[in-house]
Amino acid sequence: GNLSPIGLSLSLTEAAASRAVVLFALGNMSGRLSWGFVFDRVGSAALPLALTVIAVAIAGLSPSAADARLFAFCAFVTAFGFGGCFVLVPAFVASRFGAAAVPHVYPLVYLMYGIAAIGGPPLGGWLFDRTGSFGIALAIAVAVSACGAAIVQWRSRARVLGPEKAVA
Repeated sequence: GNLSPIGLSLSLTEAAASRAVVLFALGNMSGRLSWGFVFDRVGSAALPLALTVIAVAIAGLSPSAADARLFAFCAFVTAFGFGGCFVLVPAFVASRFGAAAVPHVYPLVYLMYGIAAIGGPPLGGWLFDRTGSFGIALAIAVAVSACGAAIVQWRSRARVLGPEKAVA
């Protein structure tokens, strides 16, 4: 990932950038443990909420560089939302398409995640090399997360299956 280089490009010390990476890992773990609880309370609305959390936190990364603690906090919150997606997407797929569809639909979602994971960091680095800033890469990440939240929210208004109405 590019979190440490982002911090360094914003004049954070190596120690501060490294702390942000550690907090990112802790946020990812915390998100994986916490968002299932949120889904149990609010249902499929949890996924657009997590994507919105990611977008807002990423948007805070650049402006937060003046304060290493705020940068680390934004990194933690970004990862908290990101980690939640691993829990929320399969639950969302099950609520939207039925539990029987999860082994058919979720691999496609995970494949798209893999493509983004392989292509995103090099694209961010390439944009940095061309512009001297991660600003465009961060803006793209915010836009993708915000669009994902909007699309999921919009599509969630369509028929949603409950566990008792799941179809094969």
